[in-house]
Amino acid sequence: MAYEDGLQIRRMIDEDIHYFGLLLEQENHIQKEYISKEQMKNLKLEDERFLHLAAVTEDGALTGVGIFARDAIEVAWVVYIIVAKPWQKHGVASMLLKASEQMYVGLTSLFAEVHTENREALTFFERHGFEVIQKNNWGWRNQHSGTMVLKKSLQ
Repeated sequence: MAYEDGLQIRRMIDEDIHYFGLLLEQENHIQKEYISKEQMKNLKLEDERFLHLAAVTEDGALTGVGIFARDAIEVAWVVYIIVAKPWQKHGVASMLLKASEQMYVGLTSLFAEVHTENREALTFFERHGFEVIQKNNWGWRNQHSGTMVLKKSLQ
């Protein structure tokens, strides 16, 4: 995709995996799920079930990552969106989300699941047309009070 506001959204390449790990260590996540170092080492960019997107500057610096998973022919999930601190509040996450919608041909719905107390993520997704469709009132590893599933209809 073309550069917008000095950034390009493209599919991740192998060299991005290391920098993705550095972003995770800085805890810049919109969705605060944990990805282990083992999962990072086993990240398969060629896995067709997933769309791995990178937001990069014109000189190639990684500013954000979006990982999306196709669950069915017409349905996909936002797995992860993370943006480097200096680039937060500059539309990077929005660009990653928009690119996923454009690249997934034939999607009717995009879903996301966020922790109930993660107001920033809830606000982000609602601002982008997602609606809460389910509340799960259980804790994940006793670290939060539950999750919300959000859905965006694309047709």
